[in-house]
Amino acid sequence: LGWSVCGAALLALAAGGLPDPYWCADSGGHYVTTCDTPHSSHPACVPSVDSPRDIGGEAAAAPCNAAAAAGAGWVTWLMFVATLGYVCADVAADGLTATLAMREPIESRGT
Repeated sequence: LGWSVCGAALLALAAGGLPDPYWCADSGGHYVTTCDTPHSSHPACVPSVDSPRDIGGEAAAAPCNAAAAAGAGWVTWLMFVATLGYVCADVAADGLTATLAMREPIESRGT
């Protein structure tokens, strides 16, 4: 049962896909998180009134997908279900191992 739960959660995770990234990517594939000199002309660096623009003294870039953080909840939930499934299977296997170990004759235990 535990491995079935784990497998089903992992299949759902594989079929679901991931949300678009929070930060924009430049032409080189690097995430634009600040508007320093190389990224100053990137569309994410256009000043916006509704977004904070200061991270440690550097101008922050606007996120491309601000809803990405909220979209990670289902990934976390499916990983939790998968972990719960394999832990249940592991605990059952450990219990079976302990039960079988008790059937060994005392003279040969541990050898």
